[in-house]
Order: sequence, then structure tokens, then C-alpha cells
Amino acid sequence: LKDTISDTNCLRLSTRHLNEFRERRLMSVTGSTFNKDLSFISSVIQSAINDWGIYFPSNPCRSMKREKESKPRTRILEDNAQTELLEACALVNNIYLKPMVSFSIETAIRQGELLKIRYGNINFRNRTLLLTDTKNGEDRTIPLSEKAFLILSSLPRRIDRRMFPLTRDVLKCHFRWALKKAKIEGFRWHDLRRHACSLMFEKGLDVPSVQAI
Repeated sequence: LKDTISDTNCLRLSTRHLNEFRERRLMSVTGSTFNKDLSFISSVIQSAINDWGIYFPSNPCRSMKREKESKPRTRILEDNAQTELLEACALVNNIYLKPMVSFSIETAIRQGELLKIRYGNINFRNRTLLLTDTKNGEDRTIPLSEKAFLILSSLPRRIDRRMFPLTRDVLKCHFRWALKKAKIEGFRWHDLRRHACSLMFEKGLDVPSVQAI
């Protein structure tokens, strides 16, 4: 709806409009994301034709060529890299970086979810954490391990009730410095999520348990 393609009349919608939409979209997202957008638009059009009685001459999405997608990343912290990274994080002039990395490894939480945590989201009795406004648009509650619970409990209380009061840019800057200090190359913040999941499997958790977390 934010793009001008939504102003196009159903009778006139063609691959030309979709190609122009693709050019605009690829300026800010990857090919994989555009392919998901295309599938979504195609599904809406097909529902309109089949279920809603809205006339389209055809579904132009079916004639569109999909973007080539990059291979899924498999990067995790191997050998002593986790210890070296945490030691480097402790050297950064910010008391929150090491707890943030440790908490991410312990919970597999997304960066955006991490930055949104407020004191009121923590259930100290049940040792759970409420994550609000997540990537899929829904709130979810995750269990906290003893280590994850201790990390949150040890953080200083703030008037704004934020647990990790950093911006994405500040966090990115500090994390890059720590990676360089630890001599870890080709690693991104989101790779902590994959690394965390691999550790959960090593601890003996099954697939449904890891999915729930």
C-alpha cells in the first residue's frame, strides 16, 4: 500500500507495473524479500479472482521472473570464538554490549526484539519474557534459562525502563569493534541467532522446543 503500484487499476495491472515495482523495491530489500512480495501479491490477486468476484484479465505475477536468491548463511561461532568475542565485548566502553551478546546467545532473540525489551516485559516469578511487536507482528512469550534470567536481573534499572538502551547504529558500531578485536571475520549479529539454536540442539533440546523458544 505504501508503493504506487497500489494505485494501479485492476484492469490495467500488468508485468510492466510489477517490473517497475521490483526496481523500486530492490533499492531497499533483497531478492528473497521481493520474491515473497511477489508471492503475496499473486495470492491476493488469485483470491480476488476466485473468491471475491473481482475481475482481473489474468494474474500477471505468474509471468514474472523471480529474483535469484543467495544461499542461506550457515555461519556460527566455532571453537573458542564465543569466549573470545565475549572477552572483546567486555573491553568495549559500554556496559550493555557483553550482556546483549550473552543474552542473544542464550535465547536466540532477534536484535530488534532485544532492543525493545522493557522491565515490565519480564515475569520474575515464572522466569519468562514477553516479546512485543515481533517480526511476524505478534507478541510471544519465551522461557528464560537461569543464565538468561541472571543477565536481566543484573542490569541496572532505568527511569525509561529499557533493559538495553542502545540504538541499532551504536550497537552495530560496538559489535564491529568487538569482532575486530576478537579477530572474527564474516560474522553478523543475526548469526548469533543461528549459533544460539545450534547450542540448544547440543544441549539436547528437540526441534519443537527450539521452535517454541
